Amino acid sequence: MRLTVKQFKGILLIGVFTYLTLFSLHDANASQGIPTMMNYHHSKYRAETQNWSVVQNSKGFIYVANLSGILEFDGNSWRLIPLPGNKYVTSLAIDQNDVIYAGSHSEFGILKPDAKGFLHFHSLLDLFPDNHKEFSFIWQIEPTSEGIFFSNYDHLFRLKDDTLTAWEYSRFSNFFSINDQILVYDIGENKGLMYLKDDSLIRFNDSDALSGLRISGIYPFDNNRLMIYSQEKGFFTINDIVSNPRLSFKPVFLARQDAYSFLQKNQFTTGRRLKNGNYAFATLKAGVIVMDKSGAIISVINEDLGLQNETVNYIFEDRDSILWLALDNGLSSVNLNLGIRYWSSRYGLKGSVLSINRLNETIYAGTWQGLYRLKIRDHSEKTSADDALEFSGHFESIEQIRGITWQINPVIYDGNAISLLVSSSEGLFCVDKNNQIKRLEEGHFYYSLQSETDPRLILAAGGLGLNVYKINSDCKTLELLSSFPDLTHHEIYRITEDKNLKFWLTHRKDGVSCIEIVKTPESDENNLSEDHSEYYSFEIKHFNSDYGLPAATSLEAFKYVNSVFFISDDGMFQFVPKTPEGNASFKRINFFTDHLLRNYISVRFIKAGNDGNILAQVHKKNSRNKKVVKITYDKERKHFVINDNSYNFLAGLTINDIYFDGTNKESWIAADDIIYKYTNEKIAENLNLACFIRKVDVNKREIWGGNSNTAQVDLIQNPYFSHNKNNFNFKFAATDYIFPSYTVYSSKLRGSEKDWTQWSDQSSRFFTNLPPGNYTFMVKARNAFGNESNVDSFSFKIKKPWYTTITALISYVALLAIIVWKIVRMVNKQLFYIKRRLEEKIKERTHEIEEKTLQLKEEKKKSDQILQNILPVKIAEELKANGTVRTQYYDLVTIMFLDFKDFSKISQFISPLTLINELNNSFTKFDEIAKRNRLEKIKTIGDAYMCAGGLPEQNETNPFDSILAALEILSFVGIAEENQWLSEVRIGIHTGEILAGVIGKNKFAYDIWGEAVNIASRMETASEAGRINISGETFELVKDFFDCEHRGKLEVKHGNQLDMYYVLRIRKEFSKDGEGMFPNDLFWYKLNDHLNLAEV
Repeated sequence: MRLTVKQFKGILLIGVFTYLTLFSLHDANASQGIPTMMNYHHSKYRAETQNWSVVQNSKGFIYVANLSGILEFDGNSWRLIPLPGNKYVTSLAIDQNDVIYAGSHSEFGILKPDAKGFLHFHSLLDLFPDNHKEFSFIWQIEPTSEGIFFSNYDHLFRLKDDTLTAWEYSRFSNFFSINDQILVYDIGENKGLMYLKDDSLIRFNDSDALSGLRISGIYPFDNNRLMIYSQEKGFFTINDIVSNPRLSFKPVFLARQDAYSFLQKNQFTTGRRLKNGNYAFATLKAGVIVMDKSGAIISVINEDLGLQNETVNYIFEDRDSILWLALDNGLSSVNLNLGIRYWSSRYGLKGSVLSINRLNETIYAGTWQGLYRLKIRDHSEKTSADDALEFSGHFESIEQIRGITWQINPVIYDGNAISLLVSSSEGLFCVDKNNQIKRLEEGHFYYSLQSETDPRLILAAGGLGLNVYKINSDCKTLELLSSFPDLTHHEIYRITEDKNLKFWLTHRKDGVSCIEIVKTPESDENNLSEDHSEYYSFEIKHFNSDYGLPAATSLEAFKYVNSVFFISDDGMFQFVPKTPEGNASFKRINFFTDHLLRNYISVRFIKAGNDGNILAQVHKKNSRNKKVVKITYDKERKHFVINDNSYNFLAGLTINDIYFDGTNKESWIAADDIIYKYTNEKIAENLNLACFIRKVDVNKREIWGGNSNTAQVDLIQNPYFSHNKNNFNFKFAATDYIFPSYTVYSSKLRGSEKDWTQWSDQSSRFFTNLPPGNYTFMVKARNAFGNESNVDSFSFKIKKPWYTTITALISYVALLAIIVWKIVRMVNKQLFYIKRRLEEKIKERTHEIEEKTLQLKEEKKKSDQILQNILPVKIAEELKANGTVRTQYYDLVTIMFLDFKDFSKISQFISPLTLINELNNSFTKFDEIAKRNRLEKIKTIGDAYMCAGGLPEQNETNPFDSILAALEILSFVGIAEENQWLSEVRIGIHTGEILAGVIGKNKFAYDIWGEAVNIASRMETASEAGRINISGETFELVKDFFDCEHRGKLEVKHGNQLDMYYVLRIRKEFSKDGEGMFPNDLFWYKLNDHLNLAEV
């Protein structure tokens, strides 16, 4: 039956009233506050401005249809996947197998990972018949069990089993996917709403009911209804014709059409039903609105709330219920479901927020510029959505209180808050339930508190000290009972009451004060005198370090389970009225502060909630950054647990006050010039955090791109790499789109590292020069709320060098055997000929040898003369000029003695010539080393070698020169191939004062004398093979540059004991080799500074 417009309007069944009753009772607090939002400018993702669609895969990665291609976002970095010819991408969809489909102008395809795990676009046009390979932009893609449906302006396509089917419909018609069923609304004549069955579009029997309407959206509504958006009529519901096409539509308008009016004015673009049952609609001109099932607008997301652009092309809700908005200029994400909302100066607050509290359902905030009240729109009222602040709430100033509002506390009678007590620089005020303001007292008040034990008493601290008042039951008048002007010089910033009617006043730096109020027996309401002074007595006492409190530090008081505790940087303290000695005192207790103060240096703010949980703002050690921690009591383990990650989003802000609601579900936090509303249950819902290795580079070559199927993972995991090609760079990310800037990572390279790294915001790690072995790189993430992700891993193996493999070793042995066999065979063959030739030449050579012997004797005589006359250059010049050399005193000379191990025994087993050759090889090398290190060779005696530094040219580096030369000598002796016998030396070094000169006339010899020479010789005698033994005097000069080992004392003349040390190596930071034998540039730089400082 076709209905007239009048009949259509008149169909308001009882369902209207049902929906009105069920859905207009919306909790006004649900959308209260400004949601967290992330704006991604095109400069961040480095592509075109316009975006058209958004999807998310099972890993949590976001994919965006952009005019430059397909954007892939992992929460940390962006990748661009272009289409052939750099075509625009106008639509995306993802099926249940995680396959992503993309549509464009004359292009349709999927994303497929290559062998390395990098996604690329794979065109499916080869499956299209020739007559359908050219088409206009694809604007919608819907995967179903019956194939992949997609459409442009005038065609509906289906790709199923590699076969394309096309249905033509009127231009600008729409198709919808509802519960896996395809619906088409064709605006052509006699067509209307149709459904697909057996490859045919079948018109619903009741389609005439919708004639003349342009249907822009069809959405699930409830179990047996669908909701339709029409540009002409707005929102109405019909029967679930998807489940039963034979049903009549029976349209019913929604009770409210606020959203319809908004969409008409601002041009509807797209819509979506959200997981919580609400609906989100996008517009061309004014951003996004969220509507409940009654048709009432409950949220507006536009530029007033921080949205970067109000032309919204697409809405997507991810698995964490975050809304992703594809914009005409950029991309934004809005978290309407997260239990964190905020208000800042942009939304009415002026000045830093000092205090916050609630009366009835109204939140009040005190700032440096006065008292503010949160105004929330009543969703039951029909209002325009032009002002987003109406829906999110904004603070309005209360004209009567414009001064600094330090504190807001409730006034409670019979368990109910009847008013608020406001401490202000303009006086003490009362705010009642009707928002009526009355000034109770003139003056400047910092803090006021109603007694819980005796609700009639009010304590107020201000510029004139402390006053105690009696307040009447309607909070309209105050009666001054007592004042304490002496407290004026103590700056009171908090008043806390304990269960014994004691009020504790905390001061900035001079301890605490206590006022005890004692009721007299006459305190009967029927026997009150006019001044009331006879019914209360007041005792005040001041406590400081004399009573066990820490000196010269501020104390933070807080109440926990009816007891008052005091916290400072030195720990937590509690008042003890009477100690065993009979005195009142404060004792330090281990509540939870010992653990807290191990990691943090101070507690700035602390407050306990109604559920016993504690929030505290702390400063971390080695940093002035502020952080909020949550402290809970574990009843099973009977100790406190400190969670320092749940409130990371507050890091760096100064917490001035916290209001906990009575249900313990919400907390209102005043931080700097912002107020946060924190909903515990909503936070727990957002736990879908996953961490992935997104890229692996080896020697700057990409080998892994982070996208794969199971088969590809098997192929890429456990790859082999050469031992000389193992520079690895791992990049990773976490799919945290709520507070990504607070995401931190911890990683470990199993096979090289035992422990996980400290949490850090660094999203990459680099490894180089890994030794052969099996490795697995593992990484995990943690979000702003302390939730840890899964652990992702990548395994690989570094192969051994080919020359160390078993095959190579077998080849070496075989080759050596062949060579030896050939050599032996050749030698045996030649021996016979050699023997015969030698006999013939013996006679000839005998004469030549005799002549050569005479020549050698002459040459030896000349060499002896040269050696006997070798002197230092300076000494030689002095001798040449004067004929004599004067003996000279040196105050800082380092003498080194060394000799070869078991020289006497070795000389018995080898020929003198071999022995001399090896000595000559060694001493020649020692001469080179000594000269290079500015040492002067003094003499050799047998196998002993003596040299010294700091003469004849004096210098201050001679202790260091001598040890460096000794290390080089040890290195040479250990590797010298020429020496088969003399392969180990022992070295002794001492620094002291000596005399040096030339003795003799015919055989000149440059020599040195003094006790230092004898001690150096003793150092060498006491040393061991392969070791450098130095005296304590030398050690004191070089200890900052060399690793040394104390080995005991050595007795010298006159019974004196000298310390001895073995030099082990150059200190690691000054060495350029692993063995510590050779110094680096830093060694000489530091030595220069060291010598300059010593000179000063």
